[in-house]
Amino acid sequence: MEQYQFDVVVCGAGPAGASTSLFLSKEGIRHLVLDKTRFPRKKVCGDGITPVCLTMLEQVIPTVKKDFGQPEKFKKINRFRLYGPSGRFADLDPADYIPEGKSQLFTVSRFTFDEYLVKHLKEKKEAEFWDETKVLDYRKDENGILLTAERDGVPVQIRCKMVVAADGDRSIFRKK
Repeated sequence: MEQYQFDVVVCGAGPAGASTSLFLSKEGIRHLVLDKTRFPRKKVCGDGITPVCLTMLEQVIPTVKKDFGQPEKFKKINRFRLYGPSGRFADLDPADYIPEGKSQLFTVSRFTFDEYLVKHLKEKKEAEFWDETKVLDYRKDENGILLTAERDGVPVQIRCKMVVAADGDRSIFRKK
């Protein structure tokens, strides 16, 4: 069985995992990002990008605000409507609640956003990315953490000091 060594393994390459990777790269930490699905992937959820998100991403992708100015991928929101369970709604203008210059809200498909973040993490020399890789088991010992995973249908072992589980399905990390 092939064995690999990394400082950190990030499980899940969605926005949380990819952002974690970008921040690890900024700190010069060698790491592996893996995801059980093939990228880019279709995923229905989470298409709102807030000013806080943009400010955070700007620390690791300096061009993010310029990139989000591409209207064919990123749609700027000037107003939005919130519905309550009763069907009543409120129309809101972000500029009424958020200081001027910080009220930029965007929507972007998860497919596009995931692809954007993974493209940037792949450019980092500290990061290695494996999609279609499923974590099967893990074991902690005196040397850190040993993950057993399946990559391209072949079992592999990954030794690391830390695991960040950014994946929404953390069932592998619950020992039976």
